[in-house]
Amino acid sequence: TFRFKPERSRSWEIGWNFDFSPYWHKLRSGDLRLTYYRNNIKNVLETADHFRLSQFDRKTTTGVELQARADTGVFFATLGGTYRLKQQTCDENLSFAYDMYYNSVPACIEGGIGATRFYQSIQPKYSINLDLGVRLLGEKLELGIRGIHHSRRSSKQHDELVDKGLSFLFNSTGQAYHWRASTIWDAYAR
Repeated sequence: TFRFKPERSRSWEIGWNFDFSPYWHKLRSGDLRLTYYRNNIKNVLETADHFRLSQFDRKTTTGVELQARADTGVFFATLGGTYRLKQQTCDENLSFAYDMYYNSVPACIEGGIGATRFYQSIQPKYSINLDLGVRLLGEKLELGIRGIHHSRRSSKQHDELVDKGLSFLFNSTGQAYHWRASTIWDAYAR
């Protein structure tokens, strides 16, 4: 039988919101939001190779989010972004099991360890989205453009571990999905 401990999540965020529309009379609405978040899951369950369940000590994600928007009624714009500071999975026992003699395997690995979905699907370091638009004909016609950009997936720690001769940590999955930097533009009329 499998004995897993229950997952326990502790998530919090702290933010700052500033409504600047009262300072510019032509704005219908306008604000700026900045948020720092931290999500920590203890005894995190993860699907590994061959749909096998594994449990790790914890998974931690932290980051900063920014959102700004302004709307004059005729023109509007929204800018948002996320910068991921940390995305790591930690397990002291697994680290020890991989290298009990030299203790060269870190307890926390960016994304995840070996054949896990966490490792395979680590998010890009940052992403940005932009919306620009105009309302015409008494706001019956809206024209706009949306842009989304994300950076490439960071593989700094992965590359360092491979350079140290620890590629066996990732052999069961091979290279993680490598997000290349990408920008997508979408024009619309409504």
